[in-house]
Amino acid sequence: MLIRSTSEIEPILAQQRPWRRVLETLRRLAESPERISDGAARSVGDAATYRLLTAADVDSADLVRHRRYHDAFAVLDGVATLEVAPADWLTVVRSYRDTDDTELLSGAGTVVQIGAGQMGVLAIDEAVRVVELEGRCVLWRVTVEGSHIPST
Repeated sequence: MLIRSTSEIEPILAQQRPWRRVLETLRRLAESPERISDGAARSVGDAATYRLLTAADVDSADLVRHRRYHDAFAVLDGVATLEVAPADWLTVVRSYRDTDDTELLSGAGTVVQIGAGQMGVLAIDEAVRVVELEGRCVLWRVTVEGSHIPST
């Protein structure tokens, strides 16, 4: 997982069109947080969707992996605590379903915290579980087509 402040992550990802659009939208959300409400999913063109995480997203029994979309967590205020692991370290609970682009996995990962103004981006070979959420965090799903996560 790549974790950086939004200003540090921008030069790494902004060359890629999908990520540039994510970063532009994130700036607008930071300036006007009322633009996003609980449970409302929005899209940014055909490359990304985003929504505000809610209590229902916290402390699932399983880690989740997506193959067609990178998960990115952008904390507007507070702290998001996530558990992250390479998918090949984990045990499959439910095989990959193309209909919802999810694979459920069990096992233990590394616990990380993302603070206000930071963004955490997962590669498609990683799985994640939201352990705790204090504040507001936006979950992005960014298509893997035309985007990649550098190992920096």
